[in-house]
Amino acid sequence: QVLVSAIRISGNAAVDLETLTAFFRPETAGLFQSPQRPFVRTEMDSAVESMRDYYRGQGYLDAALEGPHYDFTEDRSRVDVRVRVNEGVLYRVLGMEIQGDPPAEAVKELESLRQSTVGQPYTSRTQLVTRARATEILGHRGFPDAQVAVAVRSESARGAVTLVVDIAAGPRIALAGIALRGNRRTQPEFIRERLRLKPGDRYDRALEKASFDALYRAGVFSKVEIGLEQTDAQDRRVLAVTVE
Repeated sequence: QVLVSAIRISGNAAVDLETLTAFFRPETAGLFQSPQRPFVRTEMDSAVESMRDYYRGQGYLDAALEGPHYDFTEDRSRVDVRVRVNEGVLYRVLGMEIQGDPPAEAVKELESLRQSTVGQPYTSRTQLVTRARATEILGHRGFPDAQVAVAVRSESARGAVTLVVDIAAGPRIALAGIALRGNRRTQPEFIRERLRLKPGDRYDRALEKASFDALYRAGVFSKVEIGLEQTDAQDRRVLAVTVE
């Protein structure tokens, strides 16, 4: 059995050695403490992949790792594991452009999104998170049909990223009514009292979720579904509540 003598990581500057070395610890914490730690090549390969993912999650999208390389003793009873890190530049969001037809009702929150995003590291998730957050803002403001696309312009030499958020808001929706379906367990009023949205209200995705939570927490139903259904009017929908 070959034992690991040392993990040797070089080239890192932005991320400390302790953080990087932790990726080489086996899932069983006690095993890492043992001086008789066995060498498993697949675990070393997995640790390097995890290091690479970590760097990219911190905004070092061009991070490259050389290794793992192995230095065995003459009798091959022990091995040093070597990894060389080339971190590359840190990518940051230096600008966000909001275009299309952002509704006036959402402008303030979209500006808050822009302010909280600009200056932050740009990671593999930033584009997805920005799109989800903008869609959420519009849903809370009564625009459940909003379409949001996020494009990226980047200057790799200096890690500068600009996000271009394109919004097609669609109509602002009001509720024409409430449709209850599937209820065999309780009175309709029991359900209506727990809904945070009423006929005539502007649709709000946060209140839809709160309604779902209230019904589910009531402990009466094994299944709760809430969604919007079309009416003849483009800007009016029925809130359909299905329970079992």
